[in-house]
Amino acid sequence: MKTITLALQKGGVGKSSLSMALAGELAANYGPSLIIDGDPQGNITGQLYPNIEGQELADLLFDMAEGKEPALKEAVRKTAFPNLSIIPTAGLDGRLRLYSETLASQKPNAIKHLVRHLGAWGFKYCVIDTSPAFGPLEKSLLIAADECITPVMGDVYGQDGLHIFAENLKQLRIDYETERPQYNRILFNAYDKRITGHERVLETLRSGADGMEFYCLPTDPIYRRAQDAGTVIQALTGTKEATRAELSRLAKSIY
Repeated sequence: MKTITLALQKGGVGKSSLSMALAGELAANYGPSLIIDGDPQGNITGQLYPNIEGQELADLLFDMAEGKEPALKEAVRKTAFPNLSIIPTAGLDGRLRLYSETLASQKPNAIKHLVRHLGAWGFKYCVIDTSPAFGPLEKSLLIAADECITPVMGDVYGQDGLHIFAENLKQLRIDYETERPQYNRILFNAYDKRITGHERVLETLRSGADGMEFYCLPTDPIYRRAQDAGTVIQALTGTKEATRAELSRLAKSIY
C-alpha cells in the first residue's frame, strides 16, 4: 500500500479538498484507496462520513498506546464512492486533539505501525490529511508516509510557508533518522495564469525547488459542490478540464 500525506503548516491552502480529490482519483482509476482524516477538525469526515458511531482514528491510537490491537474493523468505513474508504476523525467531541496534546510526542511511530496493520486490508493507496501545524501528530503522520505532497497558494505567504515546511521536513528526517517521506511534488492550488502574481510566484518556486514537480490546479467550484453533496469531486459532473487533467497526471505519476 502506497501512503501519501498532504501537509503544510500553513492553513487555507486546500489540503483537505485536495486530499479528497487525490484519494477519489486513485480510487476511481487505480484501485481500492483509503483516506485517513488526520486533522482534529475532522473536515474530511464531516464531508464523507458525518455520522460517526464507534471507533475513530484517535481511538485506534489510544488503544495502541495501551498495547491493544487497533480495532480496524470498527474504524475503517466504506464511503458512498466506490473503492474509497475512510478512517474518520470527529471534529466535535473528537479525541484526536487530546491525543495530539498528550501522547503523540511519546509515540512518533504510532501512525506508521497503524499503516502497516492496514497494509493487509487490500488497499493499494492511503491518503492522509493533516492539520495546519508541524507538531508531534503531524510529524507522526509524515514519517508514516512513503511520500508527502504540499499544496501552496500563489502569494508571498505561500512561498514562505513552503520554505519553512522544507526546512522542518529536513530536520524531521535528521531527528528521527529516517529518509521518509520522499518529497518531490508541489500542488499550486487555485492557480490562474491570467494573474501576473501567480506566474511570478510559480517561477520563483520552480527556481528555488530544483527537482520538484509542480501541478497547477485552478480555482474550481466543483470542490464546493462536492462539499454540499457530501462526496468527492469524481462523483460529480462539471469539473474543469484543467482540474481533471492535473489530477489525472498526479495520480498517474503516483501509480
